[in-house]
Amino acid sequence: MKFYANSQEFKNAIEKAAVICPKKPAIPQLGYVEINADSFGNTITFNTCNGDEMITLCINGTVVEPGNTQVDYNDAKKLYRVNGDEICVETAGNTLKVHDNKRQSAIPTHEQIDRPSISGFKSDVEFIIEAGNLLEIMKNVGKCLSTESFSSLAKGYNFTSDKIQALDSHRVGIRYMTEEKDWEVDPQLNIVVPGQSYKALKTLVGKDTAVEIAAFSNGRWIKFDSDSWTYEVRLLEGNYWDTSKMTGRMDYSFNVDSGELHKIAKEYAQISKGSLKPMVMHFEGDSLSTVLLLPDFQTSDFVEITDAFLPEEMNIGFNPEYVRDITEVFDGTVNVSFLNKNNQVYISQGEYLFFILPVNMNVAGTDEKIRDFLKTQR
Repeated sequence: MKFYANSQEFKNAIEKAAVICPKKPAIPQLGYVEINADSFGNTITFNTCNGDEMITLCINGTVVEPGNTQVDYNDAKKLYRVNGDEICVETAGNTLKVHDNKRQSAIPTHEQIDRPSISGFKSDVEFIIEAGNLLEIMKNVGKCLSTESFSSLAKGYNFTSDKIQALDSHRVGIRYMTEEKDWEVDPQLNIVVPGQSYKALKTLVGKDTAVEIAAFSNGRWIKFDSDSWTYEVRLLEGNYWDTSKMTGRMDYSFNVDSGELHKIAKEYAQISKGSLKPMVMHFEGDSLSTVLLLPDFQTSDFVEITDAFLPEEMNIGFNPEYVRDITEVFDGTVNVSFLNKNNQVYISQGEYLFFILPVNMNVAGTDEKIRDFLKTQR
């Protein structure tokens, strides 16, 4: 095998293909990058597979001798010091050599392994979407992805024809989708894509956020396809939760600036880190104060709200990290609504809707401590 290629394109291709390779693979082959040079069309293809994900991407070059080989990703990084505009890549025995007119590096190659071939993808697309739009939605909704193991489904994104959503045991994030604004979609779409797919897609897309991505499924895998790469990932199996049943009657609501609430929640999260103490929203009349009570530190903030319909007095506690993460999604005014201090609270703006479950505030004396502390602040 021998070909010429742009050094930066060669490096980027290896880095992107290897995004799914484990840092310390249990099986060495999971860290291999397969390189194929095809004289037809002068294309160089890079393939990786970790058992649950596969990447294939192509760059253009000049193929002198077609062929293929396999290298360990950690070895391949040593080739980057050869960085002339054009490099020559060739195999010699069990070695892959890369050189320009000044430098040469060489690494060992490995025996070819049989990679799984995923077939049976439907010819009809599941959806077509602009890459930048997909990544933004996955990033925002993904703030609610589970890091716990109560269900594998909670570690994935649920794609349906009208929404993309994620949840854990404390939060739900939903982005409602429309064909007019967001994508072309199969009306029967209902799949769960693993959470790690966001990292792979973000790496593959890079700065080319305007590219369109088409998604195809065979019921067990989904293939994201662009002009220069494909990413295939094993779907999570099972029936996702019906989040429409989680919505209900809301007796109270108000509007608030998301930036102000985010700043407060971010500060409270930093101050209370590791203490498990909640950020308390104290409602009294048509006003809102936030309170954080630690054994050695107490603080409060008055928050301006509008269009408020609130109880005479109520305290609702939240994990400040959850409030911080969710309010980071928004820009401008959000609506907050709830039924009581024990049920989920909704934060919404436009096509986004988030639920947060409050923490238990039914500890004797808590309301009195908050009330007494706020009196000292007035």
